[in-house]
Amino acid sequence: MSDLHSIKSLFSIKDENIEITEIREAVYKNRKVTLAESTLTRVFRRCPCCKATADQLVKNSKKVSMILLNRSGNKRAYLRLKKQRYHCRTCGKYFTARKHVPAELHHIKKAFFTYEKGILLAFIEPYSNARLENLHTHIKVLKRVSYGFRSFTNMRLRILLINGLIKYT
Repeated sequence: MSDLHSIKSLFSIKDENIEITEIREAVYKNRKVTLAESTLTRVFRRCPCCKATADQLVKNSKKVSMILLNRSGNKRAYLRLKKQRYHCRTCGKYFTARKHVPAELHHIKKAFFTYEKGILLAFIEPYSNARLENLHTHIKVLKRVSYGFRSFTNMRLRILLINGLIKYT
């Protein structure tokens, strides 16, 4: 059991209600991946809809979610999370145990995984294209504002002067 706990800490899984049952190699979306089988079970004292007591709640199957944990090299690691579903006898509604990431943050998590390599490089490398983007924006604005320059050389000199690339003497 301690091995599974160290795997939880390795993947930064902070929810105490997630229990990892097995780690195995599998094929998911035509790729060889590391798959962590797990379950999410919470003890509910009341129904979140009608506030009925726990004796009115019945376990009702499990909903499976595949969550991308990380990419290490060409191999991806997924958490196959079986979330416990419940049924309330009083109000007749179904609900699922939830994990610790709120739904409002899922798009941020997805963006982070999409641009993970670029974000990490921004912290490691001292280079940035911010000055180049600033220069590009200045050129576009100047081009829009100065629609009547007589020659390209005058416009070029104005761009260089505004951005401090040459000094006026």
